[in-house]
Amino acid sequence: MISAKKYLKESLPIILLGLTLELVAGNSLSHMEKEIVSVPGLLVLLPPVMCIRGNIYGSLGSRLTTSLHLGLIDPSIWRGKILKVNIYASISQTIFMSILVGIFAHYTCLLLNLPSAGVLSLVVISFVAGVISGFFLTFLAIIISFFGYSHGLNPDNFIAPLLATIGDIITVFSLFPAIWLVGGL
Repeated sequence: MISAKKYLKESLPIILLGLTLELVAGNSLSHMEKEIVSVPGLLVLLPPVMCIRGNIYGSLGSRLTTSLHLGLIDPSIWRGKILKVNIYASISQTIFMSILVGIFAHYTCLLLNLPSAGVLSLVVISFVAGVISGFFLTFLAIIISFFGYSHGLNPDNFIAPLLATIGDIITVFSLFPAIWLVGGL
């Protein structure tokens, strides 16, 4: 059984790091006002796009650490069927949910009588931001999972919070090329 002191010792640095990184993401987002306003409907699209990354890649990290602890993944070899299946599942979820969120953002704008850049533009922005952030988050999930496992850390205390926070930052910065691609800059 984990003691409260050990739990606090493992969790507090991650919580403080997460808080600091979320401030960075929020500050970066506040400097993107021109870009956000340039694409009608982007403000509706932004919250679900950011949430998806944390959910998908936080759970990828959790699945990987669980597989490591159960001995299903060899920590000395960074490949294997279970690792590949988990990566493919996360990539598939990212692609599917990015497209779906773009569609829902467009129709939410229409439902609320808000301007929309169009379903194709919002889907492209969501998809491109998802692919870019997913690429980086896949590798980070693997690295953080293997690091935590090799150092004996409880994955529940750091994997999901850390990946969700890093995912927010990476998603914010991945919006630039996505917006540029649809001509919003």
